[in-house]
Amino acid sequence: MTKPVSVNSLLSVFHRVFRSVFRSSPLRTTLIGACLLIAAPSPAHANCAAQDLTISVPFPVRQLNSPTNPSVDITVKRKKQSTDCNFWIGFSKGQSSTYDRKLLSASNELDYDIFKTPSSPPLVLKSYPEAVSLGEVYTGRFIKGGGSPSQQTFTSYPQMIAPLPGPFHILPPGAYSDTVQIRLFNGVFPPTTAPVEIASVSQSYVFGVLPFAIVSLLDTGLPYTNPPIAMKTLNFGTLTSGESMSFDLVLLYNSGYRVTFNSQYGARMKHDTQEYYVPYTMTINGVDTTLNAGQGVVVSSGNGVSPSAPTGHRLPVAVTIGSTTGMLAGPYGDSITIEVTSI
Repeated sequence: MTKPVSVNSLLSVFHRVFRSVFRSSPLRTTLIGACLLIAAPSPAHANCAAQDLTISVPFPVRQLNSPTNPSVDITVKRKKQSTDCNFWIGFSKGQSSTYDRKLLSASNELDYDIFKTPSSPPLVLKSYPEAVSLGEVYTGRFIKGGGSPSQQTFTSYPQMIAPLPGPFHILPPGAYSDTVQIRLFNGVFPPTTAPVEIASVSQSYVFGVLPFAIVSLLDTGLPYTNPPIAMKTLNFGTLTSGESMSFDLVLLYNSGYRVTFNSQYGARMKHDTQEYYVPYTMTINGVDTTLNAGQGVVVSSGNGVSPSAPTGHRLPVAVTIGSTTGMLAGPYGDSITIEVTSI
């Protein structure tokens, strides 16, 4: 019977062959390479079986309204420790047809994506067959033996993509959401054939858009700028009957609005120290408006979603001075509180 040759003895044999050939041949480098390739064992790449691994997330629904990007952990656990095991993790597209992922509420959408790292450049997590680089998936391996960890955790970073909801990107209120399948495949990445999915878990992402209404008091024709302008002064100088001044009431809202005016003296300007009043009339969007002293009056309302800034929903406001006959000389004024409410 022929005695098996060990790896060490095999190396020794090739070493002797090399030395004997070297004395009579100049091909030293080529023969060294041949010896190393024959003697070095290749590592085994065992695949994970469906019954060996589980995949989980701590929170099936993740809220994305936080001002900082939240992280989402994915944990892979093994049940058996008797074998080596290779695996990789991919992320589905969710409701989108591409990896430009969308949070949806009816026909309305917000852009977001899921990244492998929180820093730049962003690495979008993908799945088979679109994932082609290690930056687009997670890979892992469990080593045989009880001393090795029985679970591995990977951290992903969902992130909202501009523009976000607000004055310059108005969207109806609601919960905008998407659900992604986090898929666990056996083997090494990239796969040479269609990989076998051995487990998966669902992860949902939600961004809540709240109802809002904003008012800005602007000179006639000026566009909206952020933040809104909440104070407006009309200085008529020397009061003259029939004199008129105007401004624009610019509204931004995503579920309807109601505007209330509350005049301190009821569409009259009062003398600074005496009980003398100069009346005025106010028109809003071409409609005469009656203002009562100390009592809120709804001057305009509407439903739906306004145009986004800088246009918004614009209501021209005009104030015209009434009769000044018999009025005492001195400063006159009225204060109007304007309140806009989302409905």
